[in-house]
Amino acid sequence: MEKYLIYGYGTSGHSVENILMDQKISYDIYDDNLSVDGGVFVKNMTKRKIAKYSTIILSPGVSIFSKYIRYAKKIGVEVISEIEFAGRFITCPIIAVTGTDGKTTTVKLIESILKNVFKNVYCVGNIGVPLSSMYKKKCDVLVVEVSSFQLEAVKNFHPHIAVILNIASDHIDRHKTLENYIKVKHNIFLNLNNDDIAIYNADDNNITPPIIDKLVTFGKNADCRIIDNNIYYKNSMVSSVYNIPKTYFEDLLASVCVAKNMGVDNEIISTTICNFTLSSHRLQFVRELNGVRYIDDSKSTSIHSTLGALKSFESDQVTLILGGLNKKLNFDELFTKLPNCVKNIITFGKSSSYIYKKSKKCKHIEQRMKCNSLLEAVSCAYTITTVGDVVLFSPACASFDNYDNYAKRGEHFVSLVNKYVKE
Repeated sequence: MEKYLIYGYGTSGHSVENILMDQKISYDIYDDNLSVDGGVFVKNMTKRKIAKYSTIILSPGVSIFSKYIRYAKKIGVEVISEIEFAGRFITCPIIAVTGTDGKTTTVKLIESILKNVFKNVYCVGNIGVPLSSMYKKKCDVLVVEVSSFQLEAVKNFHPHIAVILNIASDHIDRHKTLENYIKVKHNIFLNLNNDDIAIYNADDNNITPPIIDKLVTFGKNADCRIIDNNIYYKNSMVSSVYNIPKTYFEDLLASVCVAKNMGVDNEIISTTICNFTLSSHRLQFVRELNGVRYIDDSKSTSIHSTLGALKSFESDQVTLILGGLNKKLNFDELFTKLPNCVKNIITFGKSSSYIYKKSKKCKHIEQRMKCNSLLEAVSCAYTITTVGDVVLFSPACASFDNYDNYAKRGEHFVSLVNKYVKE
C-alpha cells in the first residue's frame, strides 16, 4: 500500500499535506520538534517505522545525510524534496533559479519584468512561499528560487528555464564537501531537454552546462554582458545599469536572459530594471555619520557574497565587519582575495576568534579587532574609521549564533548605527 511521510512540518510540510489530502493519498507526519502522538503524527522515529513508507517528502531543513533518511534510501524508500513533489502537480511553465548568491534579487526582478507581459506570475520557493502552495492556483508562469537544500532530493523536477547564477563554497556544514555542493546545484539542469533553456554564468568555472540545444550565457564575453554601463543581449542594447552596485550585475544579466527568452521587449525590461527596488540588507546605505558611510550587507552570508560586495567599494577605504556562525567555510579564500580597499577588519560572534586568526594572513590590514558582540563591533568601527571611509557590515557567515535570520541581524546593525549622534 502506498503511504507517504512528510518529514518536517514547517511551511512546506503544511502545503504538501494539502496536496496529499486532496489527492486522497495516505500519509503520516514526523517533525523533530513535535511531541504530539496519535492521529497522523509520528512520535519517536525508528528504522522499523521508516520502512513502512513508500515515499518520504523532505522539508528543506532536513538533510539527506540524516540517520533515518540514509536508512530509507538504503532500503529503497523513495526520498524526494518538496519541490520535486510539488512539480509533479504543477502544469504551468517553471523558471527555476539557483546559485550561491543573488537568487532572491534575481527571481524578484524576473517576476517584476514578466508581470508586464503575463497576467498570473508568482515568485515562490526558497523565498518563503512553497512551490506546493501553488497547487490548483491559476498560474501562467512560476518563478522559483531553488536552494541547494531543495535540490538535494530531486528526481524529475523539470523547469522550462533553469538558471545557475554562480557557485562558490557554501553550506559545507550541510553538504560535507564542495564537490557535493557543486553536484547538488547542477541538479537544476537534471531533466532539461531540447525544448528547454539553460542559462548560466560563463565566467564561473564551477558551472558545467547541460547537453541540450538551447544554452544562454551571461558574463564578460557572453550572450548577455555589460559594456560601458549598458546591458547588451546578443549585441542589442537592452538597458543602462548606471547607479546600480556591481554586486548586482550577475543578477541583472541573468534576469535579462530569462526575459528575452520569454519574449519580453527591451523597453519593458529597461523600465522595470530602472524602477526595481533592490533587496533589503544587501548593500543598503544606512547613514553618513561624521563623514563615514555605514552600509548594511547582512544578507551576505558567504565569502563569495562578501567579496562581491567589496567590488562596489574599490575606490574607498573600508572597515569590514565579519562574523557570526561559520558554515565550515575556509576563510583563507577571503583573505587571499581581499582587495586593498579593506583597511580595517573587525570580527564578532561565534566565529570571531577563527576569522580574526585567519585575517593575520592579510598583510595590508592596518587594524584588526576581535569582538564578542555586534554592539561591540559597531562601537569599534565608530572609533577607528576616519572621515571619508566606509563601514561595511558584510558578515560572510550565517546569523544563527545570535539571530533568527540575516534580516534580524541587519535590523540590529541599523539600530546600533542610528543610536550614535553626529559630533
